[in-house]
Amino acid sequence: MSPRETQVANAYYRINIRPTSTEIEVLDSAIRNAVDKISHYDRERFSLQLKVNAMLHELQYLSTKGTQMRQERDNLVAIRSSARLLPTEILVHIFAYLGVDGNFHSPEMSMLLNICRVCSAWRNACIGCPELWTAVSIDIPGTDADLLEVQSARKLFALWFDRARYLPIRFSLKVFKDEHDPSKELLREILPFVHRISELQICLERPHGLDSLSPVPRASMSMLERLSLSFPRGHHHRLPYSATYPIRFFDAAPLLRAVSLDLDSITLSNSAEFACPWSQLTYLEIKHGVQPAAWDTILRQCLNLQSGAFHLIEATFHYPFQLGPTRVTYETLTALTLNLSPHIRQETAMPYQCFDFPALQDLCLIADVPDVVTSRSDDLDGSANINTFLPCLTASSLRRLVLVRVSVKFKDLVRFLATCTDLEELSLDLPELPHRKLFTALQYGVEGMIAGPSLPQLTSFATCIPSGDDSLSATSRLADLVLWWHLHCPRRIQPLKDVTLFAYHAPRRNSDHIDSTADVLRAFESAVEHCVYDEVSCPTGFRLKTVIASDVKQSPLKGLRSWTSLDWQQ
Repeated sequence: MSPRETQVANAYYRINIRPTSTEIEVLDSAIRNAVDKISHYDRERFSLQLKVNAMLHELQYLSTKGTQMRQERDNLVAIRSSARLLPTEILVHIFAYLGVDGNFHSPEMSMLLNICRVCSAWRNACIGCPELWTAVSIDIPGTDADLLEVQSARKLFALWFDRARYLPIRFSLKVFKDEHDPSKELLREILPFVHRISELQICLERPHGLDSLSPVPRASMSMLERLSLSFPRGHHHRLPYSATYPIRFFDAAPLLRAVSLDLDSITLSNSAEFACPWSQLTYLEIKHGVQPAAWDTILRQCLNLQSGAFHLIEATFHYPFQLGPTRVTYETLTALTLNLSPHIRQETAMPYQCFDFPALQDLCLIADVPDVVTSRSDDLDGSANINTFLPCLTASSLRRLVLVRVSVKFKDLVRFLATCTDLEELSLDLPELPHRKLFTALQYGVEGMIAGPSLPQLTSFATCIPSGDDSLSATSRLADLVLWWHLHCPRRIQPLKDVTLFAYHAPRRNSDHIDSTADVLRAFESAVEHCVYDEVSCPTGFRLKTVIASDVKQSPLKGLRSWTSLDWQQ
């Protein structure tokens, strides 16, 4: 309140005269201003108090963090001091257990080089163990601005190959850059050491970097056993690549046995563009879609193949396919994974119609359905037909069978399973077939059969059911089938011990909640567990697993088992 306002108020108080309306307004305004100032000061004081409390908490956190870091530093100093006294043999085992190798983006990021800088004892232990220097892995992502300099790469390669002594080297190069691609320079630096490489993995945006390996003499890769080539964006630039950069420096590798390729099928089938010792391979994986003609040309040369994984697409007008004149028998092939295009129908001629697989034990047939997989068969965009593939198999040799979204007549499937006497694992995801009818046929058989397939050795079964009105009846029939296989099926040698059920949840209306799918699974669990654990007095080791699959575009069976793949870490 200003002095004038205070004087007016005191005067009225002394003479007890009632103030006028103007004077009342002046007094009210003065009181409101005073209250506002007091509130403003209170807010500022409260805000400052919050800032002080936050600073106190931050100081307390920093103090605790500093104490922890000092404790960690003391522990590291104590460990390093004690580790210096360890024998070299123990240090080497510790480093090998930690996975110390040459995995780096730049020299400062190599774990092995950082360990060598700790002390002379650790450096001597690393230098004296050539096994630690047998792996070089360079990974340069597209966002990495600090590229491995060529001069540093030359020194590092010489260091690694020198310390590895007589041992073979595993070399991996992954470069995902369009501009300033250093792959040519890096591959040029390994030319003096190619005769020491046992595993070579190259993954580039485009295959132009392989031109650096053109000077490699034939038969110079005398120790190469595993090869992986991948060019994710090279498929869209095939013509300039195939005409200018032929890949012909691996065809004379005498020890090459395992090959994984991500190249277009036209390049693979042309010996002038790509050369590989197909006849000596025991493992072959072709990730990119290969046309039937190219697959037929390649596979007819792989007579010693033991394991294979291929992605087959339909023949085109420019590259038609005709069945070969002779049949080929693969006596050594035991594992086969085929990812089939959904456009491969029953009337389409495929190379496997001229192949026989008498020793096949592990078979995975997968239809690469593009986008839509729903609970009703009429909504599907087609699935690859395998009716012509079943006659190529010797069912009695199969141990594991996986069918994912392929098209097959359930009568042919039931009759085929009836001959699989040694089958141990069975996984089915067949949305085109009516599930209730399929499960009934698997239990009671089809025309000409007294009962369904007994599968005497079956111990593991996995399947998928769609969401919809018939899901409850399908799970009821599935529960009867599981109990029949587990308890009442005649000629059983091994009891069914592992059952996995995936239920798709694809709501068509807002009222289709996930609770209905969960109720179906709970009813299935209750029916199976009640009968299994009540009818068998002794423990059976029975394991039941139910999962709701919300992603209907990809089958959950793809992640249920480990697929045939080349492991580059071993």
